[in-house]
Amino acid sequence: MELIIEKLIYGGDGLAHLPANEGAPRERRSGLHGERERGQGKAVFVPFVLPGERVDVTLAENKPGFARARLNRVLEPATGRVEPRCPYFGQCGGCHYQHAEYAQQLQFKSEILRETLRRIAKLEFEDEIHVHPSQPWNYRNRTRMRVWAKPSTSGANSMSLPFDSLRSLRVGMTPAKSTAERDDRSSLGTNFAIGYNRFGSHALLPVKECPISSPLIQRALDVMWKLGEAGRVPGSVVEVEFFVNAEDTELLLEITVDAPKNPHILEPVAEFARELRKELLAVVGVVPFQPSGSTSEVRLDVPEELAPDFGSDLLIYRTANANYRVSAGSFFQANRFLVDETVGLVTEGRSGGFALDLYAGVGLFSLPLSQSFRQVAAVESAPFSFRDLQANEPSNVTGYRVSVRDFLVQVPPETRFDYVVVDPPRGGLGEKVALLAAGLKAPHFTYVSCDPATLARDLRVLMQAGYRIREMHMLDLFPQTFHIESVVVLAL
Repeated sequence: MELIIEKLIYGGDGLAHLPANEGAPRERRSGLHGERERGQGKAVFVPFVLPGERVDVTLAENKPGFARARLNRVLEPATGRVEPRCPYFGQCGGCHYQHAEYAQQLQFKSEILRETLRRIAKLEFEDEIHVHPSQPWNYRNRTRMRVWAKPSTSGANSMSLPFDSLRSLRVGMTPAKSTAERDDRSSLGTNFAIGYNRFGSHALLPVKECPISSPLIQRALDVMWKLGEAGRVPGSVVEVEFFVNAEDTELLLEITVDAPKNPHILEPVAEFARELRKELLAVVGVVPFQPSGSTSEVRLDVPEELAPDFGSDLLIYRTANANYRVSAGSFFQANRFLVDETVGLVTEGRSGGFALDLYAGVGLFSLPLSQSFRQVAAVESAPFSFRDLQANEPSNVTGYRVSVRDFLVQVPPETRFDYVVVDPPRGGLGEKVALLAAGLKAPHFTYVSCDPATLARDLRVLMQAGYRIREMHMLDLFPQTFHIESVVVLAL
């Protein structure tokens, strides 16, 4: 089936429409966005395409209101289509835009952000969206990968559980049960594989390189393959997260161990950690976690006699304004080239008596704000991030380990904040928290968002409460992907 791609939508797919009947004419589209013809049928979502392209597709999923299609080939490519740099692009579920010139990626994201505000918030934002590009490759300071290590026939390794069970506990998904996915995992190789989920699947795609990750992470990936193919990675290790410092000279690993608790669970993991740190001296520590039975993980206590094998449990992340302790399990921005720019957009030129930092993490914004405000209240509920926040905060920053909603409910009515910063997770604030935050009546308010849809929903609430947008910034923290980070500066 031939289709014309009209535009890109949030999520990475291209949008097309089925013809009203199979004999309907198909016209070439050009430019960033095409126009929908009258009389066209349901929407079709197609991955790895560009606006204006004529493509041959096969319908893969046909729902009552929309359809999804698999791209067979591009019949007429758009200007700006390039050869993807990564050999796994199209198979891997991580990247979505490697087939587009980087300047076009920025344009697509800016327009998607503007359109999302229009569609969800009914906000016609006509002013400039300030675009902040990144270096498009090797930008990630944090990368998480799945691991398949063939269990040994004895010892702790033999007690590992099926990976699908772990995955469902970690991310709240229904375990993948298809025969194809089980067979895919069992046929990965003789004893080891490490990589990402395949596109549109929970099946493991082994990868030997990841060009969006930092050079040190790539070196660590090489070492993982070396140890894994030599049978030195325990079968209980099912995920690994690499985290590097700002200079890309030190590396901290978080590993997920999928095995029942017992006195000897960490012995083979300690041996693996020792060998890994010997092979790559930049590894300052390996920190083990285990599924907790929910969507989170718990950190395993390392016996004193094994502690030297595992090393440190934290990094010091240096920025232009402050140095941060970041422990295993804590959140930190993932683009190593745009940390300072992000902090600057939120904190520069801000000063006064009392600032409030909601979803403060390890204090990324709280510390710079402490230099220009007499007091800063920083709210963070995650235990590891809050512990780091306490370690990082100067004397005029007070941390509160409580949910943002509970904190806002308890703020005394007479409290006056000069400036409020919110940096919520992908789910955004939600109506109740947005109303509570707006009720503080802070004259200046900045919203840092990682999801344009939830941003638009929350902005609608804030603007109904009297706030107006002064500036809008799109920071490309995740080149080659559909993800959009934005900073919206508001004022009463």
